[in-house]
Amino acid sequence: MGHLSVFFNTEIQDSGFLSAIGDFGLTPVRYLFNGNKVLIEENDEQEVVGVHHVQSFHYSEFNFSTSTTDLESSTASMLKCIGLIVGLVPGFFLCIFKAFAYFSADTREDHRLAKLHFTPIDRTIGTPENPIDTLDKLDAAYKNEREEPLHRLTNTLTIHGNGSLELTSAFAIDVLNPKKVILQGATVGNQTDYLILNYLKTSNWKVINPTTSRDAPTTLDEARDYTPPTKGCLTTERWQVLIEIQ
Repeated sequence: MGHLSVFFNTEIQDSGFLSAIGDFGLTPVRYLFNGNKVLIEENDEQEVVGVHHVQSFHYSEFNFSTSTTDLESSTASMLKCIGLIVGLVPGFFLCIFKAFAYFSADTREDHRLAKLHFTPIDRTIGTPENPIDTLDKLDAAYKNEREEPLHRLTNTLTIHGNGSLELTSAFAIDVLNPKKVILQGATVGNQTDYLILNYLKTSNWKVINPTTSRDAPTTLDEARDYTPPTKGCLTTERWQVLIEIQ
């Protein structure tokens, strides 16, 4: 996410009076362009212990951040949409207050943290030399990744298994929400009662391996460079993929 997107399409909670006025004026922008709310959590010593986000508006009545229940989406509706469209142009004049807020070092630091939070990173669990060999160790590694204060988005999640590791739960995929998962020395369990199978199916993920695709990657480097296919000829949106390699 770029700096302009953080400014125009992101509301940072408790970021000062001027920012609040500007974000109020930019509410129509966040509604129309799937903007976000951000909460920067601090401890008593004012140290950052968590950066969380949630979509600003959602048609579900209860839609919370995946990392805290203290941040919830506002409910979207057709009536609200019409009202916000009417206020789109007048609201832009209020964003000047948000610009003035950036004279404050605290506001600039909040912007920096939000920008880092929305910048995806690659995550690796296990190594070829020290692979994950039990589901308990895998769950512990998942939780360790989630304890990162910035709660940054995930680009590629690579899991190194010991060759016999079977994933039965979609916990890491659901919580870390990567664009791509690479399993080396691990596979998706094929028992019908495994939760991960139902998750991959209902969330429209594609599983890529030599059985499902003739051009499936066979090495770790190929898997990292693999570009997921688009969801159709009339869209640029790409599938989230889970790649199995040995």
